[in-house]
Amino acid sequence: MQTLTTAATVGPEMRVFLPTIFMLTALTGCSGYVRDEQLSGSYRLVAIDLDENMIVCRQIKGAACVGDELPGPTVFAAGADNHYVTIARHPMEMEPAPDKRVTQYYYVIRHRDDELLRDGDVIGPLNEAQFTAAKAQLHLPAFSKTFDDLR
Repeated sequence: MQTLTTAATVGPEMRVFLPTIFMLTALTGCSGYVRDEQLSGSYRLVAIDLDENMIVCRQIKGAACVGDELPGPTVFAAGADNHYVTIARHPMEMEPAPDKRVTQYYYVIRHRDDELLRDGDVIGPLNEAQFTAAKAQLHLPAFSKTFDDLR
């Protein structure tokens, strides 16, 4: 027969610890993200569960943040203007850690509604030289958000 633990059998440390655990679980469970920051318009930077899961996604009306066609983890820098979104990431092919020896760059062509990504809107992965050339030619925006702990 299984016995239930009651306040009478739990020490004073556990009486403080258990409510704290329940409160923290409730608070972190509300948003579902360990990081959630607006980048520009519908574009957001979010990390689910771990910072290393940082991605760029689009907040669609009446839906969750959608990351389809956008680069996956680990995004460590991003920027945006009215025409483009720029992204730098370390690829994370196998968890638990991104490959920080490799940096890939992307840019996304923005549209007025920011709702739809069309074929060819996401350019990359680019190496540093390719990204630098595209940045000069297209006047891509600088990274306005950088997460040093993920760099």
